[in-house]
Amino acid sequence: MLLLTPASGAPAATSRPTNCFATPYACNFPDPAHTWVSGNNAWASGNGGVGPYCDGQLAALISCTPNTAVACTALPERSAGGTLAGTVSDTDIIGSVTVPKGVTLHDDCITVTGTNVARSGSAAVELTGGKSTITDTTISSVSDSQMMEYGVENFSGETATLSHDSVHDFGETLNSGNWSVSDSYIFTTNGSFAYNGSGAPGPCTSQCPESTQDVYFNAGTTVTFTHDTMLNPHGEDILRGSGQHGGEGAVIFGDDYTDAPCSEIVTVTHSLLAGGDSVITTCGNGKAPSAGTSMLDITDNDYARCTTATIGYSPSGDTNSVTCQGATVPATASNSGGGVFPGSDSHGYAPNGGGRLVNGIQYCVGTVSGNYWDDTGQTAAQPGVGTQPLNTCGNSVSPIEQAEYNNWLLTGTLTPKRLGQAITLPASSTFNGSGELITETGQGSVKGRLSIPAFTATFKLFGVAPVSIGMTLTQTQAI
Repeated sequence: MLLLTPASGAPAATSRPTNCFATPYACNFPDPAHTWVSGNNAWASGNGGVGPYCDGQLAALISCTPNTAVACTALPERSAGGTLAGTVSDTDIIGSVTVPKGVTLHDDCITVTGTNVARSGSAAVELTGGKSTITDTTISSVSDSQMMEYGVENFSGETATLSHDSVHDFGETLNSGNWSVSDSYIFTTNGSFAYNGSGAPGPCTSQCPESTQDVYFNAGTTVTFTHDTMLNPHGEDILRGSGQHGGEGAVIFGDDYTDAPCSEIVTVTHSLLAGGDSVITTCGNGKAPSAGTSMLDITDNDYARCTTATIGYSPSGDTNSVTCQGATVPATASNSGGGVFPGSDSHGYAPNGGGRLVNGIQYCVGTVSGNYWDDTGQTAAQPGVGTQPLNTCGNSVSPIEQAEYNNWLLTGTLTPKRLGQAITLPASSTFNGSGELITETGQGSVKGRLSIPAFTATFKLFGVAPVSIGMTLTQTQAI
């Protein structure tokens, strides 16, 4: 029989990393601000390197350290943008691009200058046809005050694939269509679009953007996000042009404007999420008559939230929103629609991840499990804290508790079948692995590896003469 116990000083529950929001790289989440060293192997699948890096192809063209970031200005090729096709790599592109027949972008930079997100529908990258793959690329507006409305706009009819990319400083960073995004950093902007109280939109040079969202998609689409950092410091409505209300700020926003049943498929896995009036809004605008064929799967994510006292926040008369008091926010937060959350801190933007965690659950929910608050590592609330309850559409949604076991002490005995005698394991034996428990059923599983140092075991030969023998036990397959 074997027994697992926490090592001295180790927590008995999950050892999931916490407080990833301020420094995503510390938890291996995608982070363009961090200087990854070669040994991190940061651009491998599941790791946090984003943007151009020194791979074998680039190392043959310039002097660079393998597996480290390469500045846009150090890329060997230059382009003014325009229409792209085929494969474009190792290029610093200054100007927006259009892709009519699909493209492969790799180790590139695309930098655009906009008019502070005037509602012109302008995009840094516009995909109008064909299948496109964008890897190890940075796409950004030149500054918070000179942004385009969209980062990558997908009207191609195909799934746009992004991996190890950094896309930031846009009103809607990814817009429309189908997406498969992994190991990437997606951010809206720190710029403010707050209504200035005089009948004109704050700092915008013309009409402010309709909304700020890391990703916006519409009816009939499929979007998948795996191991991404997705942040939006903005809350509720953008107040645009003579006080007109725009759309809701969100990290992930699924829209519905067809009056048909919901039909989007959304999967979010192992990602760091924070911000928006709602972190996730599904089947938005409330026009859909039913959940239809939609599906929402949310597993193993970290929700970052601010930690000071919670207060009401009514940027545009929406009493459902809340913010944190922070260091400077008065007891009653003033209307400031379109601005960043006024009470954000080093732990997050708002007390529920966003003003709300998940809003408008009209979707069929498939799997919702293993989601945690970033500041504590404790299990986060299930969706449905917004205006509608969780809608399982008949699916079984069982909350799953997950745990990691780092250097847990392994004690006990093994009894070889032929020997028929118990052999006691040495005191320094350990187990490293992970497990999950379905709390409603009590069923679960554990997987990992044993580490048992060489030791001397004593047993009786033929059941009579005591014999000591040096032993090495090797695990031949994962548990």
